[in-house]
Amino acid sequence: MAVTEYQGSDNFVHLRLGDRELTAVVLPTTRPVHGDRVRVSIDPSDVFLFDPSTGQTLRSPGQSEAGTLLHRDSTA
Repeated sequence: MAVTEYQGSDNFVHLRLGDRELTAVVLPTTRPVHGDRVRVSIDPSDVFLFDPSTGQTLRSPGQSEAGTLLHRDSTA
């Protein structure tokens, strides 16, 4: 674990996995400190992906793998 940003209703935990960086949004009761080893599980439907050079969103919840917005049936 590299850095935790305490934001009130959520905390942003910046992680390193090899040469990759990840940011996890966690409950405010989760408070790791620098250097802690943490376990992470990921729900693919909650993942946001960004292009590291442009910052452009590549994928966000509610989009298919191709980036097409998925429509949800509001009657369900």
